[in-house]
Amino acid sequence: MSEESRKHNSHAAESWRELAGDVRQWADGHRLAITATVALVVLNLVVWLVVAMAGFAFPLRLDTSMAEFDFGKLFCTLFLARGVIQLILDAALWLVMLSIAEPWLGRARTVGTALACALGGVIVGLTLCAAAGWLFQDSQFVSRMQFALSPLVLPVGALMAASAFCSHLLRRRIRLIGYVAILVALLYSGNPGDYCILAAALIGHAAGRACRDRLALAAQHLLRGAAHVCGHRRGAGAGADHRHHLA
Repeated sequence: MSEESRKHNSHAAESWRELAGDVRQWADGHRLAITATVALVVLNLVVWLVVAMAGFAFPLRLDTSMAEFDFGKLFCTLFLARGVIQLILDAALWLVMLSIAEPWLGRARTVGTALACALGGVIVGLTLCAAAGWLFQDSQFVSRMQFALSPLVLPVGALMAASAFCSHLLRRRIRLIGYVAILVALLYSGNPGDYCILAAALIGHAAGRACRDRLALAAQHLLRGAAHVCGHRRGAGAGADHRHHLA
């Protein structure tokens, strides 16, 4: 092997080691995103395997309606995808959304924000569906319309909350792409459960903005207090110097 070949191989090996180091560093900073995404995929695969062994039809039919409301089925749709393609998309979006939210909010706050926004989004979304059924109570179509939730209800609130702490350009991109995707799905999917995703995103948006404003206000008070203390000490020092000069 020539000297040039050895240098080339050494350079390639060094590049791969640097890439592996970058991947490990990214994984260490995004453990929650990776763990949650892997758990989502494993949970769906295990459930599908059990369902197939039990002889149930696939994909799973977990839709419900306002007329025949089933909370158990609705809760399952927060974690179970309808098929392989949806699972791939949901897993990719879980990884992206949680990897953005985790560095800004922290792991515990990301989990808490995601769960709180998901709960609020489900309540608001179902309330809107129930209100629509009440307004159009003469139509059996609305009350018997089948709908389901999506695993995306869980991380979207944390993403929108974290966007409040991002840079101005990144914040605009996250919100623009996020809301456009949600509205397109809402308009063309025909699933009333998408109202829950929109509601969770709006709740996370409002929560992130309120938290950012509160932190900014606390920082202003802290700076004013520090400036006041420094000014007081400076005044006290000047007074002591003046008394020493008179003496």
